[in-house]
Amino acid sequence: MIDWYAHCSRVLETANADLGFAESHGLLCGRICSERDVDIEGWISEVIGAEAEGERERCEAVLRAVSEETRARLEAPDFGFQPFLPDDEESLALRCSELARWCQGFLYGLGASGRLDLETLGDDVREMLSDLSAITALGAGGEAEDVERDYCELVEYLRTGVMLINEELTHRSDPEGAGGSVSECPTTEQVH
Repeated sequence: MIDWYAHCSRVLETANADLGFAESHGLLCGRICSERDVDIEGWISEVIGAEAEGERERCEAVLRAVSEETRARLEAPDFGFQPFLPDDEESLALRCSELARWCQGFLYGLGASGRLDLETLGDDVREMLSDLSAITALGAGGEAEDVERDYCELVEYLRTGVMLINEELTHRSDPEGAGGSVSECPTTEQVH
């Protein structure tokens, strides 16, 4: 299994990309949740930036693979979505800062579509968005064991919250659900 975070972080660093991978993945997830047809090439350009150097083509190919994997996981019926974050061998300080960056990217991605109306969202989704905003200020202070446990709980909360947001926004844009059909209106002959 690919460690998406480690692999993509190295590739983006090699290309001297504008955004780090955690923020990039959050941005992608926010866009997938809020837009029906995500402009993947636009996302890639935003992540890499105009001044990127090095292996730009390789970087673009890796980001396309990330987008396909992420969409598949968000749409999977088995709730297999995971935010791509540093693994447990990395320092807690890095994991916390990357979690905060992921949430920043996600919130930006949701808002960038211009189609998110907070007033029409359910209470659970509005609360989740408020919590994600609070996570963006996350620090790694406190007792290491407590912070480790809190971090793991936050990642799980984030994972389930993103699936909740995706579900609500998907059903808003497609009332019949993904792949559902809209019933046809009866013809005048059928009414009479």
